[in-house]
Amino acid sequence: MVLYSHEIGKGFTSLQTFSSVLGISGISQRAFKDHDNKITDCEVESGEDMLYRTANAIRQAYAETDDDIREAIERGENPLIDISVSYDGTWQKRGFTSLYGVGVCINLLTGLVVDFDIRSKYCHACHIQKAESMNATDLAVWKEQHDCCTNHHKSSKSMEQDSAVILWNRSVAKYNFRYVEMLSDGDSSAFKAVLESKPYADKAVTKLDCINHAHKCMGTALRKLAKESHLGGRGIGRLTEKKCDSLQNFYRGAIIDNIPDVSKMRNAVWAGLYHSMSTDTEHHHRQCPLGENSWCWYQQAVSLGQDPDSAGAH
Repeated sequence: MVLYSHEIGKGFTSLQTFSSVLGISGISQRAFKDHDNKITDCEVESGEDMLYRTANAIRQAYAETDDDIREAIERGENPLIDISVSYDGTWQKRGFTSLYGVGVCINLLTGLVVDFDIRSKYCHACHIQKAESMNATDLAVWKEQHDCCTNHHKSSKSMEQDSAVILWNRSVAKYNFRYVEMLSDGDSSAFKAVLESKPYADKAVTKLDCINHAHKCMGTALRKLAKESHLGGRGIGRLTEKKCDSLQNFYRGAIIDNIPDVSKMRNAVWAGLYHSMSTDTEHHHRQCPLGENSWCWYQQAVSLGQDPDSAGAH
């Protein structure tokens, strides 16, 4: 019964209510707490064991791509390995008022979770003790013996960056990994915090940007512009939903097709914008890629010696 309560996030009072509804005798609060603590200890131990098994799997994956790592492992050594990870944070609820937050590192090569860190601004045991109105002396004695769950005393928003700093700074000691590349969303606060903490004295950490996130942000920005500037609606010259989708996809394609040349990316983005502005009477395709394999229907037609179709047909 305690296990079921633990799994669904319910406490002693809820279990007592459930037991009374079924007409069965409950257990004491002390017994409930003892069982709950044992379950928690087992879960933590199991989780740590899984993470170390995952680390070994990641180590083997890198050994298959690097002979030096493979040879070191065959000699029984635990080589220092530089790996790339994606990092993101999540909260119990939205709005940066959550009492709990989690930061997670996922290895890009294998897709396995390397490590995670939980931030908490709340401890139920402390809450109960304060509610019982203990005097200051007794409360101080109790706190010395208490393993408090609260490990974060700043804003909820800062949980993500604090978790990142913790994960990066313990990666070598815990796994002998260095997270040298961080793939994350556009928010650079976590990356900046990691850089400032200098987790690897002789090795810099670089940031990788997620194309999907950039694609999503462009769509959000276009729809916000259409709404706030009253450019949306239907008809020629309006920033319609279809036009937003088109520009958003042009933006994504411009990035993917021109990695890692930033200058070409920029030109391709402008080409997509001008292409979308074209009408039957005004063509703006000079920046579009040339040739019959071009994504631009106008340049395709020109390269084949054909009369370009009207813009309205595309």
